[in-house]
Amino acid sequence: MGDWVRFEKGGRSGGVAWHAPGWIELDVGDPRERRFLERYLCSEDAFLAGSVAEMELEAERPDSSPAALERALFNLGYRVHYADGSARERVS
Repeated sequence: MGDWVRFEKGGRSGGVAWHAPGWIELDVGDPRERRFLERYLCSEDAFLAGSVAEMELEAERPDSSPAALERALFNLGYRVHYADGSARERVS
């Protein structure tokens, strides 16, 4: 089983566990939020990467790895709480 992380934003919260590429488990109480996250976390995301002179278009699915899942949660503005008690959020 994967490690669960909790996430929160503006009074909304939930949990997610990454088990394997393409296999995540969500714990979200609000049905609308759950449907949105199911679609978002299982769809491909494209972004620019590399240096300014050598930009490349890359793509990844948020459910492809724990790091990709964390980036997706940060991109949605969630604060992420880990099992060890630490928490992180994206700094803009």
